[in-house]
Amino acid sequence: MGTRLENVKTNFDVYMLGKFFWCMVTGQTKLEREFWDEPENDVTKLFPDDPHMHMINVILERSVVQRQGKCFGSADDLLLGSGQQP
Repeated sequence: MGTRLENVKTNFDVYMLGKFFWCMVTGQTKLEREFWDEPENDVTKLFPDDPHMHMINVILERSVVQRQGKCFGSADDLLLGSGQQP
């Protein structure tokens, strides 16, 4: 957005980790914004024969998000898959 983040929270790291994860899975170098669920970026469509891709999307839907409140709060939450404090 062209602005500096003054109050960076742990879920910002989760957001970036989700984007990095998408790049690792797809082999692509960049995911534009939060567009992981667009047909050209959706891993279930890119790899339709891999049954694990649905779980990748579950992680992405709680990490690569537009609204901070929809993101896992920390890497622990991401690991647990709950979005709650351990």
